[in-house]
Amino acid sequence: MYDLLSYLWRPRPYDAGEQHDLRVVIQNAVNGEEVSQVQVLATDTVAQLCDAVFHATGKDPTVSYQFLHQLKVLEQHTPLISAGVRDGDVIYLAKTPLYCLTASHDGLACLWSLESDVSASSPLPTSKVLRCGDALGGVELSPCRTTLLTMSLREGGVGELWNATNFEPVCQLEGGAATAEFSPDGKCLAGVGVDGLGKVWSAETGKVLHTLTPSIPDSTFEKALEDVEIEMSFVFFSPCGECVVTGADDYVQVWSASTGKLLTTLQGHLDTVKAAAVSKCGKLVLTASADTTARLWCCETGKCLQVLRDHTKSLSSCAFAPNQHQALTAARDGTVKVWQLGDISDYLSDGCSLNPAETVQNLLKAPPETAECLFTLIADGGVVNDARFSLDGCQVLVADSDTVKLYSARHGDLQLTLQGVHEDWVRSGTFSPDGRCIATASYDGTACVWSTSTGKCLHTLKGNNKTVTFAGLVTL
Repeated sequence: MYDLLSYLWRPRPYDAGEQHDLRVVIQNAVNGEEVSQVQVLATDTVAQLCDAVFHATGKDPTVSYQFLHQLKVLEQHTPLISAGVRDGDVIYLAKTPLYCLTASHDGLACLWSLESDVSASSPLPTSKVLRCGDALGGVELSPCRTTLLTMSLREGGVGELWNATNFEPVCQLEGGAATAEFSPDGKCLAGVGVDGLGKVWSAETGKVLHTLTPSIPDSTFEKALEDVEIEMSFVFFSPCGECVVTGADDYVQVWSASTGKLLTTLQGHLDTVKAAAVSKCGKLVLTASADTTARLWCCETGKCLQVLRDHTKSLSSCAFAPNQHQALTAARDGTVKVWQLGDISDYLSDGCSLNPAETVQNLLKAPPETAECLFTLIADGGVVNDARFSLDGCQVLVADSDTVKLYSARHGDLQLTLQGVHEDWVRSGTFSPDGRCIATASYDGTACVWSTSTGKCLHTLKGNNKTVTFAGLVTL
């Protein structure tokens, strides 16, 4: 099964001379006009369909592409055959102008237009600039694209919401915020308050809806004293938005986003949990710890299913692949590891219920397995600043020193290096909504936009005199 998945997800470029079994008609989603007709394989992913359309029509890196079939948006990693695409079907193409959103330590949040040359030494007049006055740790556009969140570093952390159209202030997050992020529907935010507790805020008023106080789990050792304060290290929403995941000390807890009620405690690490991720199905949680291991958990039972052990120092991040059968971890030992998760098909099936008492008891009795490490990537300079899967799951992005590298997610071979522009270390690299471009943020005060097909730098965004803490590609 995994060989088939690897084949379906292979990073194969479009080949005009190849024998194809599907003829697909591409039409403009706005006016219905035919854009092109392309020949593809039924096993090709939506990302590979995008390659075929680019081959037929020519590339335009300043727009984001989205494909719709039978009133559904097709995700980049989905094989066409799985999406129900048949020979002769019509697929609608929606094109949206692409912008780059940046935040920096000089207090500027900028929305850069990529429709013209933006290599100037200062933000373009067509770019919107929000001057917050304090060093910014990050910026985020709400899913509904109407509100901007800026995270100021002053006073332990201040979260401010702004109108995304005119950059007028809306409100501040009550009580301050060290971290914050929007819920998938954009109606709430979750993060760590300046008091170290988890918070859920209203995105409309900034008021605190729920305070998530970490509770110390029972253990075989003497329970910690009541007056011991434990601060949360991270708080974020699950992909469905129904749960909030928090990390405190050596355990992770899952809460109801609507009520603030504690649902599950995941305990088993021997040191502080540094990061966590939730699978798209919402049934699995991956945790990365300072104890040099990562763990895979069943969200409903709290059972540890697998242990990922091969790093030599504290882990710093973790992530699921879009297919949920692979995962990656990054650590302070300067390595990124990609893992093949074991048989987790029962947890990924929408029709599968893990609630029956007999099933739960069997799961709790089974000892955790050891996951298989597929390959290890070594960072230049011994430091991994960022690591993530591409949106189609075919590649792994690693930001180290002044470069960003793209590796095959199947074998770990180097496919593309983005370099030659940044003069200092790259903090992060993020993909555009269609996966065709990457935005990088650097300590040198610049952000860059790159093509994922050629590795060419399309735009260099200058105008900040201090570290760019975040750069992301968005559509409005």
